[in-house]
Amino acid sequence: MGKSIQAARGPRPSKAALAALAALAAWAASATLCAQAADMSQPPLYPQDDPRSPAPLAELGSGWYLRGDVGYNELHMNMSYGGVSAPLVGGSIGPGYQFNPYFRVDATYEGLESFTRRRTFALPGTGAATSIAAPGLGRLPQSCPVAADPAIPGNVFTTSCTANPWEKLQASAYLLNFYIDLGNWSGFTPYVGAGLGASYLLTSSNIDYKFMSGVAYGTGGHNNYCGFQGGLGGLPCYFLGYPNDRGPGGSTINFAFALMAGLAIDVAPHVKLDLGYRFLNLGSSVTAQEARAGLRFTPDL
Repeated sequence: MGKSIQAARGPRPSKAALAALAALAAWAASATLCAQAADMSQPPLYPQDDPRSPAPLAELGSGWYLRGDVGYNELHMNMSYGGVSAPLVGGSIGPGYQFNPYFRVDATYEGLESFTRRRTFALPGTGAATSIAAPGLGRLPQSCPVAADPAIPGNVFTTSCTANPWEKLQASAYLLNFYIDLGNWSGFTPYVGAGLGASYLLTSSNIDYKFMSGVAYGTGGHNNYCGFQGGLGGLPCYFLGYPNDRGPGGSTINFAFALMAGLAIDVAPHVKLDLGYRFLNLGSSVTAQEARAGLRFTPDL
């Protein structure tokens, strides 16, 4: 009976076969766990129209541009001898950013051609040997260089002459400008804008005096005249003008602002021609009305 039962069960597997089966099962379980871990490291995949799908990354900084302009300026300023207007050439350069089709901002450096104003006044002689030092560019003296009468020793008097004052202005500004573009119409974009910032004004001045014959008087940088070389009859030399031929001047920083309007024209891919008008106030009674032309380079627009 026992032998028949053993025969029905069949032969038992060897220990080596059991070990191989155990190793195969362990390898299969390890591979399954690794596959699951790899699957967990991958982001979930959604269809493009699935609302759970993350938004695509937007490109930043795609609205930058660079502009450069030249302008014809009618500059007006108040100087020591009254207001004056002068035609000048100016230019500007700077970067900008187009936030959307209707709004942009740029920062510019503005430079104007330097300007010198010269005037000539005729002054009579007084006939009296009095001090005639010029108190300032805004107040001309009432007499001219001292001369001596060689026929009468000690007789010192003033003669008629011309006073020739000049003033020089150098102006620049740094502006932050805001524009509203009024839509692109077949390549033409009208705009309006305003800017604000600071201006830097550098001024210098002096007065030259000459006899009516046109000959300059005085010696050295102090423009003094003493009748003869060392004075006449013990009288001192008389001084006229500014020490070292240098009058009032200096530098100032002022609040500046601008108002502008114009038209941008698409002339080539990524290039716009900008034509416009601008009113520029540099402070200290210095203003300019400008007709401007320039280019805008828009590499990403």
